[in-house]
Amino acid sequence: PAVDASGQPVAPLADQPVAPPPIPGPDALAPAQAESTPAPAPAPAPTPKKKKPKLTMMQSLAVLARSEYLGLICALVLSYGLAIEFTEIMWKAVVKMAMPEKRDYMSFMGQYSTAVGVTTFLMTLVGGRIPKILGWKAGALATPLVIGSLSWVFYAYITFGGVQHSQRALKMAVIVGTVQNVLSKAVKYALFDPTKEMAYIPLDEDSKLKGKAAIDVLGARLGKSGGALIQQGIVVFTGSILGGAPLIAALFSGVIFGWVTSVNKLNTLFQAKLREQGRSEDSA
Repeated sequence: PAVDASGQPVAPLADQPVAPPPIPGPDALAPAQAESTPAPAPAPAPTPKKKKPKLTMMQSLAVLARSEYLGLICALVLSYGLAIEFTEIMWKAVVKMAMPEKRDYMSFMGQYSTAVGVTTFLMTLVGGRIPKILGWKAGALATPLVIGSLSWVFYAYITFGGVQHSQRALKMAVIVGTVQNVLSKAVKYALFDPTKEMAYIPLDEDSKLKGKAAIDVLGARLGKSGGALIQQGIVVFTGSILGGAPLIAALFSGVIFGWVTSVNKLNTLFQAKLREQGRSEDSA
């Protein structure tokens, strides 16, 4: 038998008890698990959103001249600005005639603002379904038809009703003009703005940004300032805003006619672009 250094016999290795290996604790397993778990991939950096460029008047004209589609959208915005300018100033002149006291006038305008808010809220609930049910064209035509139909009645009272001599005609002109202005503001938020934004959907990102920037410069600003400038010239020519009512009514009718024509043309291009976009998605 084998002996150790002191001469004592040593048991064979097979007879010696073997201690079980130590069980590693959670702290010992953590580094191994950490080494075997791959590190998460870094999140991709967000794509910066393009900002709408600031265009000059000439740059805006160049953008719209290159695209009939954008030019027609600009025509809608320009038409709305002119139509509102032609009717709102005339209506305020009639209201001031009916309510010469400043306190009465300010009280009436406060009630008018409240009516605009309530009507806009109600019309937004209902009007938003019109493009979905009847299509984009119906939603886009609603604004000029609502504004035009009531404004022609308003201009008729001013031109033929003798508002300067008849209190009854003056009162009716105020009522019709107030209803027209309330609905004009409400239909803008409920139908005009949504259908205008829908018209940008088929365009590429660059055309959307440059088109909106150009339309902001030419459509919105030129509509208001141009309408005010035209009315100032008519006042100088006729002597008063009410005296120029027949001429303003004729210009207003031309704006509404051009507005409706632009909607019809834009609807044809809009539907064609949607079909083209659908075919591109199907082929992809």
